[in-house]
Amino acid sequence: MVDKRWESYTNFLEDMGERPEGKQIDRIDNSGNYTKENCRWATPRENSRNKYDTHIVEYRGKMAPLIELIEKSGISYQTVISRIKVGWDLERALTQKPFKPAEHLMKKVTDGKTIYESISQAAREYGVATPTVQYWLKNKKQHWEYV
Repeated sequence: MVDKRWESYTNFLEDMGERPEGKQIDRIDNSGNYTKENCRWATPRENSRNKYDTHIVEYRGKMAPLIELIEKSGISYQTVISRIKVGWDLERALTQKPFKPAEHLMKKVTDGKTIYESISQAAREYGVATPTVQYWLKNKKQHWEYV
């Protein structure tokens, strides 16, 4: 619902000012009305992330959109999401830099020091999907050692 005061464009301008270049009107609380107290000028990116379906998480004591944390981490979206899906906590998923594809895993799997009970166990440790590990093994022409 739009504030009745804003039925006059003059009142809207008085409350919000001219639209800054590259900005659009955004409600701070999406369940609230379009009022001076609940609106701001925001970039399209800010506006698109201020939606009911944006995944907000607690990280280091603060609430933030997951997508923003992923972007700041420098790790790909798919990598972080895969890590979370296989059980990594958010801190580890956002801070552990990715390994070079397969090289580190292949060494650990085949050097006799680390033997995984299953491909899925290795996938969980490395924060990737099980088919990714299978692909690495197939393309590196390595065979899996079971305990």
